[in-house]
Amino acid sequence: MSIVIRTDEVAPAERLEFVQEMTAATWVPMECRFEHAAADYWAVFRASGLGPMQVVVMDVMPIKVRRTTPLIEQADPDLFKLFMVCDSGRSTVDQDGQQSMLANADFSIYDTRRPYEVNCGVGQDRPVRLLTFMFPPSLLPVSAGRLRRLAAMRIPATAGVGDLTAQFLLQLARNIDDYSPAEAARLSTAALEVLGTRLARELDVRDWGTPESRRHALLTTVQAFIQQNLGDSGVLLNHLLEVLPGNLQKFTRTLSYGSWFNYYLCGITGTIGISSLDITLPIIPIPGTQRAARCGP
Repeated sequence: MSIVIRTDEVAPAERLEFVQEMTAATWVPMECRFEHAAADYWAVFRASGLGPMQVVVMDVMPIKVRRTTPLIEQADPDLFKLFMVCDSGRSTVDQDGQQSMLANADFSIYDTRRPYEVNCGVGQDRPVRLLTFMFPPSLLPVSAGRLRRLAAMRIPATAGVGDLTAQFLLQLARNIDDYSPAEAARLSTAALEVLGTRLARELDVRDWGTPESRRHALLTTVQAFIQQNLGDSGVLLNHLLEVLPGNLQKFTRTLSYGSWFNYYLCGITGTIGISSLDITLPIIPIPGTQRAARCGP
């Protein structure tokens, strides 16, 4: 279920402070600057979880946001954001000296752990519709180094996989309240695969048989099933022992119910490595889920 946040329910004198607090809680701490008088500022944000991804559809009057080094030092989760323009308005994204102007169905990605600036609705005097997806970069079948090469680049909805990616992400966000938790888990995996394919096209990556892509396939399989079976660790563990490779089965049986699955369910963050498979799996909290009873108060 989406959380809807409206600025017109806040007194005009308090809107800038409200938007700054809201953006920090929704994404990461950022500086915000309205392009018009605060008393006239209007915005509606619809925030939802989609598996390990966070999705926000917004209709906003023009605004500029900046992620600065001091704000990064306050909170620096390892997250990437995808920013897409969904109407005839234009917006800019700037990171690492690269700036791009985005038009309808264009998107850009950027790293929340490095300074950036996003100017929403450049030169507009009306609300613009925008879309963001935020997720750990480790969920994509593309290395962090390659992703950094794409930071703040314009990725257009070109014919073929470009248009497919844009339309898939738009439809996914528009209908997000209609998905069951199990469907959301599967669709988040599909979204990351589609996005990874589009980014690989941009990077001209042709080899999908690399260890990097195999690690990603294993990771998304594990995470999708975990999100569908949070209430029954026994079912989860038995299923994974049946479908995962033999050396990972041994690892899992050895750790049993004190394993990284329990850490995952209890909301502890970090990574765990499986050296025999050359795999590092991130342990991230799952949005919108209840804390397991064994995790304590």
